[in-house]
Amino acid sequence: LLLNWMAKTHLYGAVAALATRRANHVVWWQHTVSRRHWLDRSATLLPARAVGCSSRHAAAAQAATWPHRPVFVVHPGIEAPARSGDEARRRRRTALGISRSRHVVGLVGRIEPGKRHEQFLDVVAALIERGLPVHGLVVGGALPGKPPQAMYELETAVRRRGLDANVTLTGQVADACVLIELMDVLVSLAPAEAFGIAVLEAMALGVPVIASATGGPREIIEDGESGLLVAGSRPEDVADAVHRVLDDVRLRERLSAGAVERFRSRFAAERMAADLQGAIAELGAA
Repeated sequence: LLLNWMAKTHLYGAVAALATRRANHVVWWQHTVSRRHWLDRSATLLPARAVGCSSRHAAAAQAATWPHRPVFVVHPGIEAPARSGDEARRRRRTALGISRSRHVVGLVGRIEPGKRHEQFLDVVAALIERGLPVHGLVVGGALPGKPPQAMYELETAVRRRGLDANVTLTGQVADACVLIELMDVLVSLAPAEAFGIAVLEAMALGVPVIASATGGPREIIEDGESGLLVAGSRPEDVADAVHRVLDDVRLRERLSAGAVERFRSRFAAERMAADLQGAIAELGAA
């Protein structure tokens, strides 16, 4: 059985399988949410025994794409990131210009419209208006190979809101986890996230997560136990949830402990490997 990882790879692998008369021995992995993009449509046109997806949300979108291929779901997992010592975290905060007296509210993701960075800035602005000592930390850069226009526009949005001293944009980083561990809360506002690896990384580090109650995060987080889910993405509603977590130490501790337990029991790399192996073995035997 040939497993093509992501749609672009399937364009090569499926053609090779056709050329060797093994079209029925191909599976491919759809990690994103199919939006009828030409790449997804082209991959779906090619033969596949099944399409693997990272969430039920992504699977539903893929199953609706013609021609309809069988789908299966394996939630991604990650290796548990190591936590830095107190001194290393203090040095990192200082290097980023973040005062020790401020709560760090963060967002992790490439600078693209789907991540809703400007709405995140509105959340930070709303929290500051309420008198909360917060600092926004945006981790991520522009899409590889794309012009840096998106980053310039985000920098302009920060200045327009008067948040220059209250928001740090890191740009592209090699390891987001060393910055996620500085956060008191991680916010995910993407409305159609296939899964949400940054959400997992935060949970593994015990950082409370507040996410839109849509897409992949809804399958990761148990609302009120391992994070908070917010219906819609109105900045005021998200700010309410952040405010609640920052103000309530017991809630913050409960969400932190629940996040770590949820990660260990459901989203460790070993579980993903076992589930994917089982799915592949079943398809191979069919």
